[in-house]
Amino acid sequence: TDTIYIPNSQKDEIENMISEFLDTMKDEKVLGFNSNVRTVEIHGRIQRVLDRAIWKDGFKTVWKNHTLKDTHGPVILTDGHSDSTIWKSEIFGPIVCIKGYDGDDLNYAIDEINEIGYGLKCSIWTNRDNKLEISERVNCGSVHFNQMTIFDEPHLPHGGVGLSGNGRFNSVWGVRSFQYDKLVTGVS
Repeated sequence: TDTIYIPNSQKDEIENMISEFLDTMKDEKVLGFNSNVRTVEIHGRIQRVLDRAIWKDGFKTVWKNHTLKDTHGPVILTDGHSDSTIWKSEIFGPIVCIKGYDGDDLNYAIDEINEIGYGLKCSIWTNRDNKLEISERVNCGSVHFNQMTIFDEPHLPHGGVGLSGNGRFNSVWGVRSFQYDKLVTGVS
């Protein structure tokens, strides 16, 4: 998860809830899940994006843990502007940005998601009945309602759209991404 959009009325509560949860995971053995930060180059890229977000783009740190050895600990940021690099990138690191919006206008969050240009996965937590309509409006390879975005099953298509788009993999969708239709005609 790179970005979380939350109605302002719930933003502080959700930030505190996530921070309290992460406080229970400060043990290096538990936070060993940061396996995507494997090299010095990746760690450096994540740190550069993080430094820019804090020092140039005005983000505030809600929670961080940099006590881990040879990896980059989780960071939660908030209140930065939407044009920053961290909002417009797929970080693939343990950084999440939280942005509040006024009212209960899910349209704002959907517009923001679509404007980012990356669309691998999206999770929307709502009790609205029009989930299919909402999913049609979100530019993502998969949309999950009231559950995490971890579903990558061999029998389900996986892949993004927009800047995250590079075909599909798994099952028949994966095979089809290596195929193409060819028209062949001839006269004997």
